[in-house]
Amino acid sequence: MNPGIVSAAVAAVCLAGYLVLNRKAGVDPSIGTVVVRAAGFVAALVIFATVGPKGVASQHDFAITGYVLVCVAGALIAVGDYFMFRAFASGAPVAVIGPIISAGAVWCAALGGMIFLGEAVTVVKVIGVIATIIGAVLLSI
Repeated sequence: MNPGIVSAAVAAVCLAGYLVLNRKAGVDPSIGTVVVRAAGFVAALVIFATVGPKGVASQHDFAITGYVLVCVAGALIAVGDYFMFRAFASGAPVAVIGPIISAGAVWCAALGGMIFLGEAVTVVKVIGVIATIIGAVLLSI
């Protein structure tokens, strides 16, 4: 099996746990954002210390531009965390918030890949994005 598919499946399980645990926590959005990012930083250090710069990462030339983009990505996820905590603080169930976040991420990632990365727009991709959004809507009803 393709290691990218396995990694994506593990990431999906981790994201689901992330959403459920953050909803259960019920903490202030600004404090929650800081705590989540700090815990993520520690986990990233452990992963780096365990795995090191091997595998896929070693195949790439990391220019300064790559690090700037990763920093911007980190800022985006921190802002996303803040608004996720605000959504959970509203009392909405994870069964509603989770699919909205996930489907929105799928739609934005697909669109971003097409616009910024030159990825092909295919009928199958369009149908997949539409199906994901429909699924999110059905889960939030």
